[in-house]
Amino acid sequence: MFQKLGGTAAIQGVVDEFYTRVFADDDVKGFFEGINKQKLKAHQVEFMTYAFGGPKEYHGKDMWRAHERLVRDQGLNDNHFDIIVKHLVGALQKFNVPEEDIQAAGKVVETTRDPMFRDPDTKEYLG
Repeated sequence: MFQKLGGTAAIQGVVDEFYTRVFADDDVKGFFEGINKQKLKAHQVEFMTYAFGGPKEYHGKDMWRAHERLVRDQGLNDNHFDIIVKHLVGALQKFNVPEEDIQAAGKVVETTRDPMFRDPDTKEYLG
């Protein structure tokens, strides 16, 4: 999938477009206040490269640990996840990624929903 999307350069372009959309969206931009946006983008490129089968390994936190504060303290939930997915789809469409590949990417992203919202200690789903 990584090569089909266009490799690292394409992922970087998609991530830039994705965050342009996210940072402009009143429903989700508050979750990113006070965050180093360049570091966030670099981290997202690393994650997407890993998630889409690229050559890099992902060295970040697991999905729950990376988002626990946002879920517990700021109310991040399934609706916000859906908005984020919508912006990713829009970014992929802007880069003329074929619909079949967008759907495949969506399936990969969807695999992160449960780990993002399920407390691994209590097994409670908080999305």
